[in-house]
Amino acid sequence: MILFGVLVLVWQRYNISNSNDSNAYVAILLILETALMISGIQQLIYYFTMARNMVGGIYIFYKGILLLDAGLFAMSLDEVPEQYGMLYLIATMAFSGITAVIHAIEAKRMQSGRWIHQMFYGSVEFLSAIVCLIFLNKGEIFEIVYSVGLFHAGAHRILAAFRPSSIVYIK
Repeated sequence: MILFGVLVLVWQRYNISNSNDSNAYVAILLILETALMISGIQQLIYYFTMARNMVGGIYIFYKGILLLDAGLFAMSLDEVPEQYGMLYLIATMAFSGITAVIHAIEAKRMQSGRWIHQMFYGSVEFLSAIVCLIFLNKGEIFEIVYSVGLFHAGAHRILAAFRPSSIVYIK
């Protein structure tokens, strides 16, 4: 995610310095549709290989279908005006932020120590969506905010990977 954020910023700076009319909107859509489709296919493969026999495995199947469908829908967004595609990207950022805040509230209710990090992530993600919505007609600001959001999401995943877990290993 951090690499994609850097690519979007470099692409945008390159197009501004060359005074090209094209912007990084196509790159952002390409990143989004590729990520959604790969994630959907990954979830479907996981369902058919392992989760089919698990309790609640059908939810993994539904998640894979929805992600794949969202990726296919994102592929069609380069045919419509940019504002509609930007609204779709804003909706995904806002949904991600809201779900992270809901998870943080639930973790706080369970008295977990991880809720502060989740609340921060969700708040920043949702505020980024609001900023993108305010500057909807300014493509350059949208691209900068979206690439910063990619940096933030990548850093969140890296920090979450190094968080100590409470898994007990039996030797």
